[in-house]
Amino acid sequence: AILIFADKSNNKDYLLVPLIATVLFFTLDAYYLCMEKQYRALYNKIVTQSEDVIDFTIDASSFSISIYDAIKSPSIWLLYVLLLGLIGLMWSSV
Repeated sequence: AILIFADKSNNKDYLLVPLIATVLFFTLDAYYLCMEKQYRALYNKIVTQSEDVIDFTIDASSFSISIYDAIKSPSIWLLYVLLLGLIGLMWSSV
């Protein structure tokens, strides 16, 4: 809705709202995907251990999966590249 309003008003300032929101949600999605990958790695580690050895702590910070690994996921970059491309297209037409 903001993109259509910005297009009709010919004011590029209105495009800053979806641009900032897209960048913020991109960062949040990448962060949570990174955390999910860490917990999956923790789960895979626990599954292979015997019941006597499992310590049942849920601290996944020992797994070194960076946020850049999460950004490489198609579920992150495909969506946000398309959104940023749409915002860029609107920016150039205003």
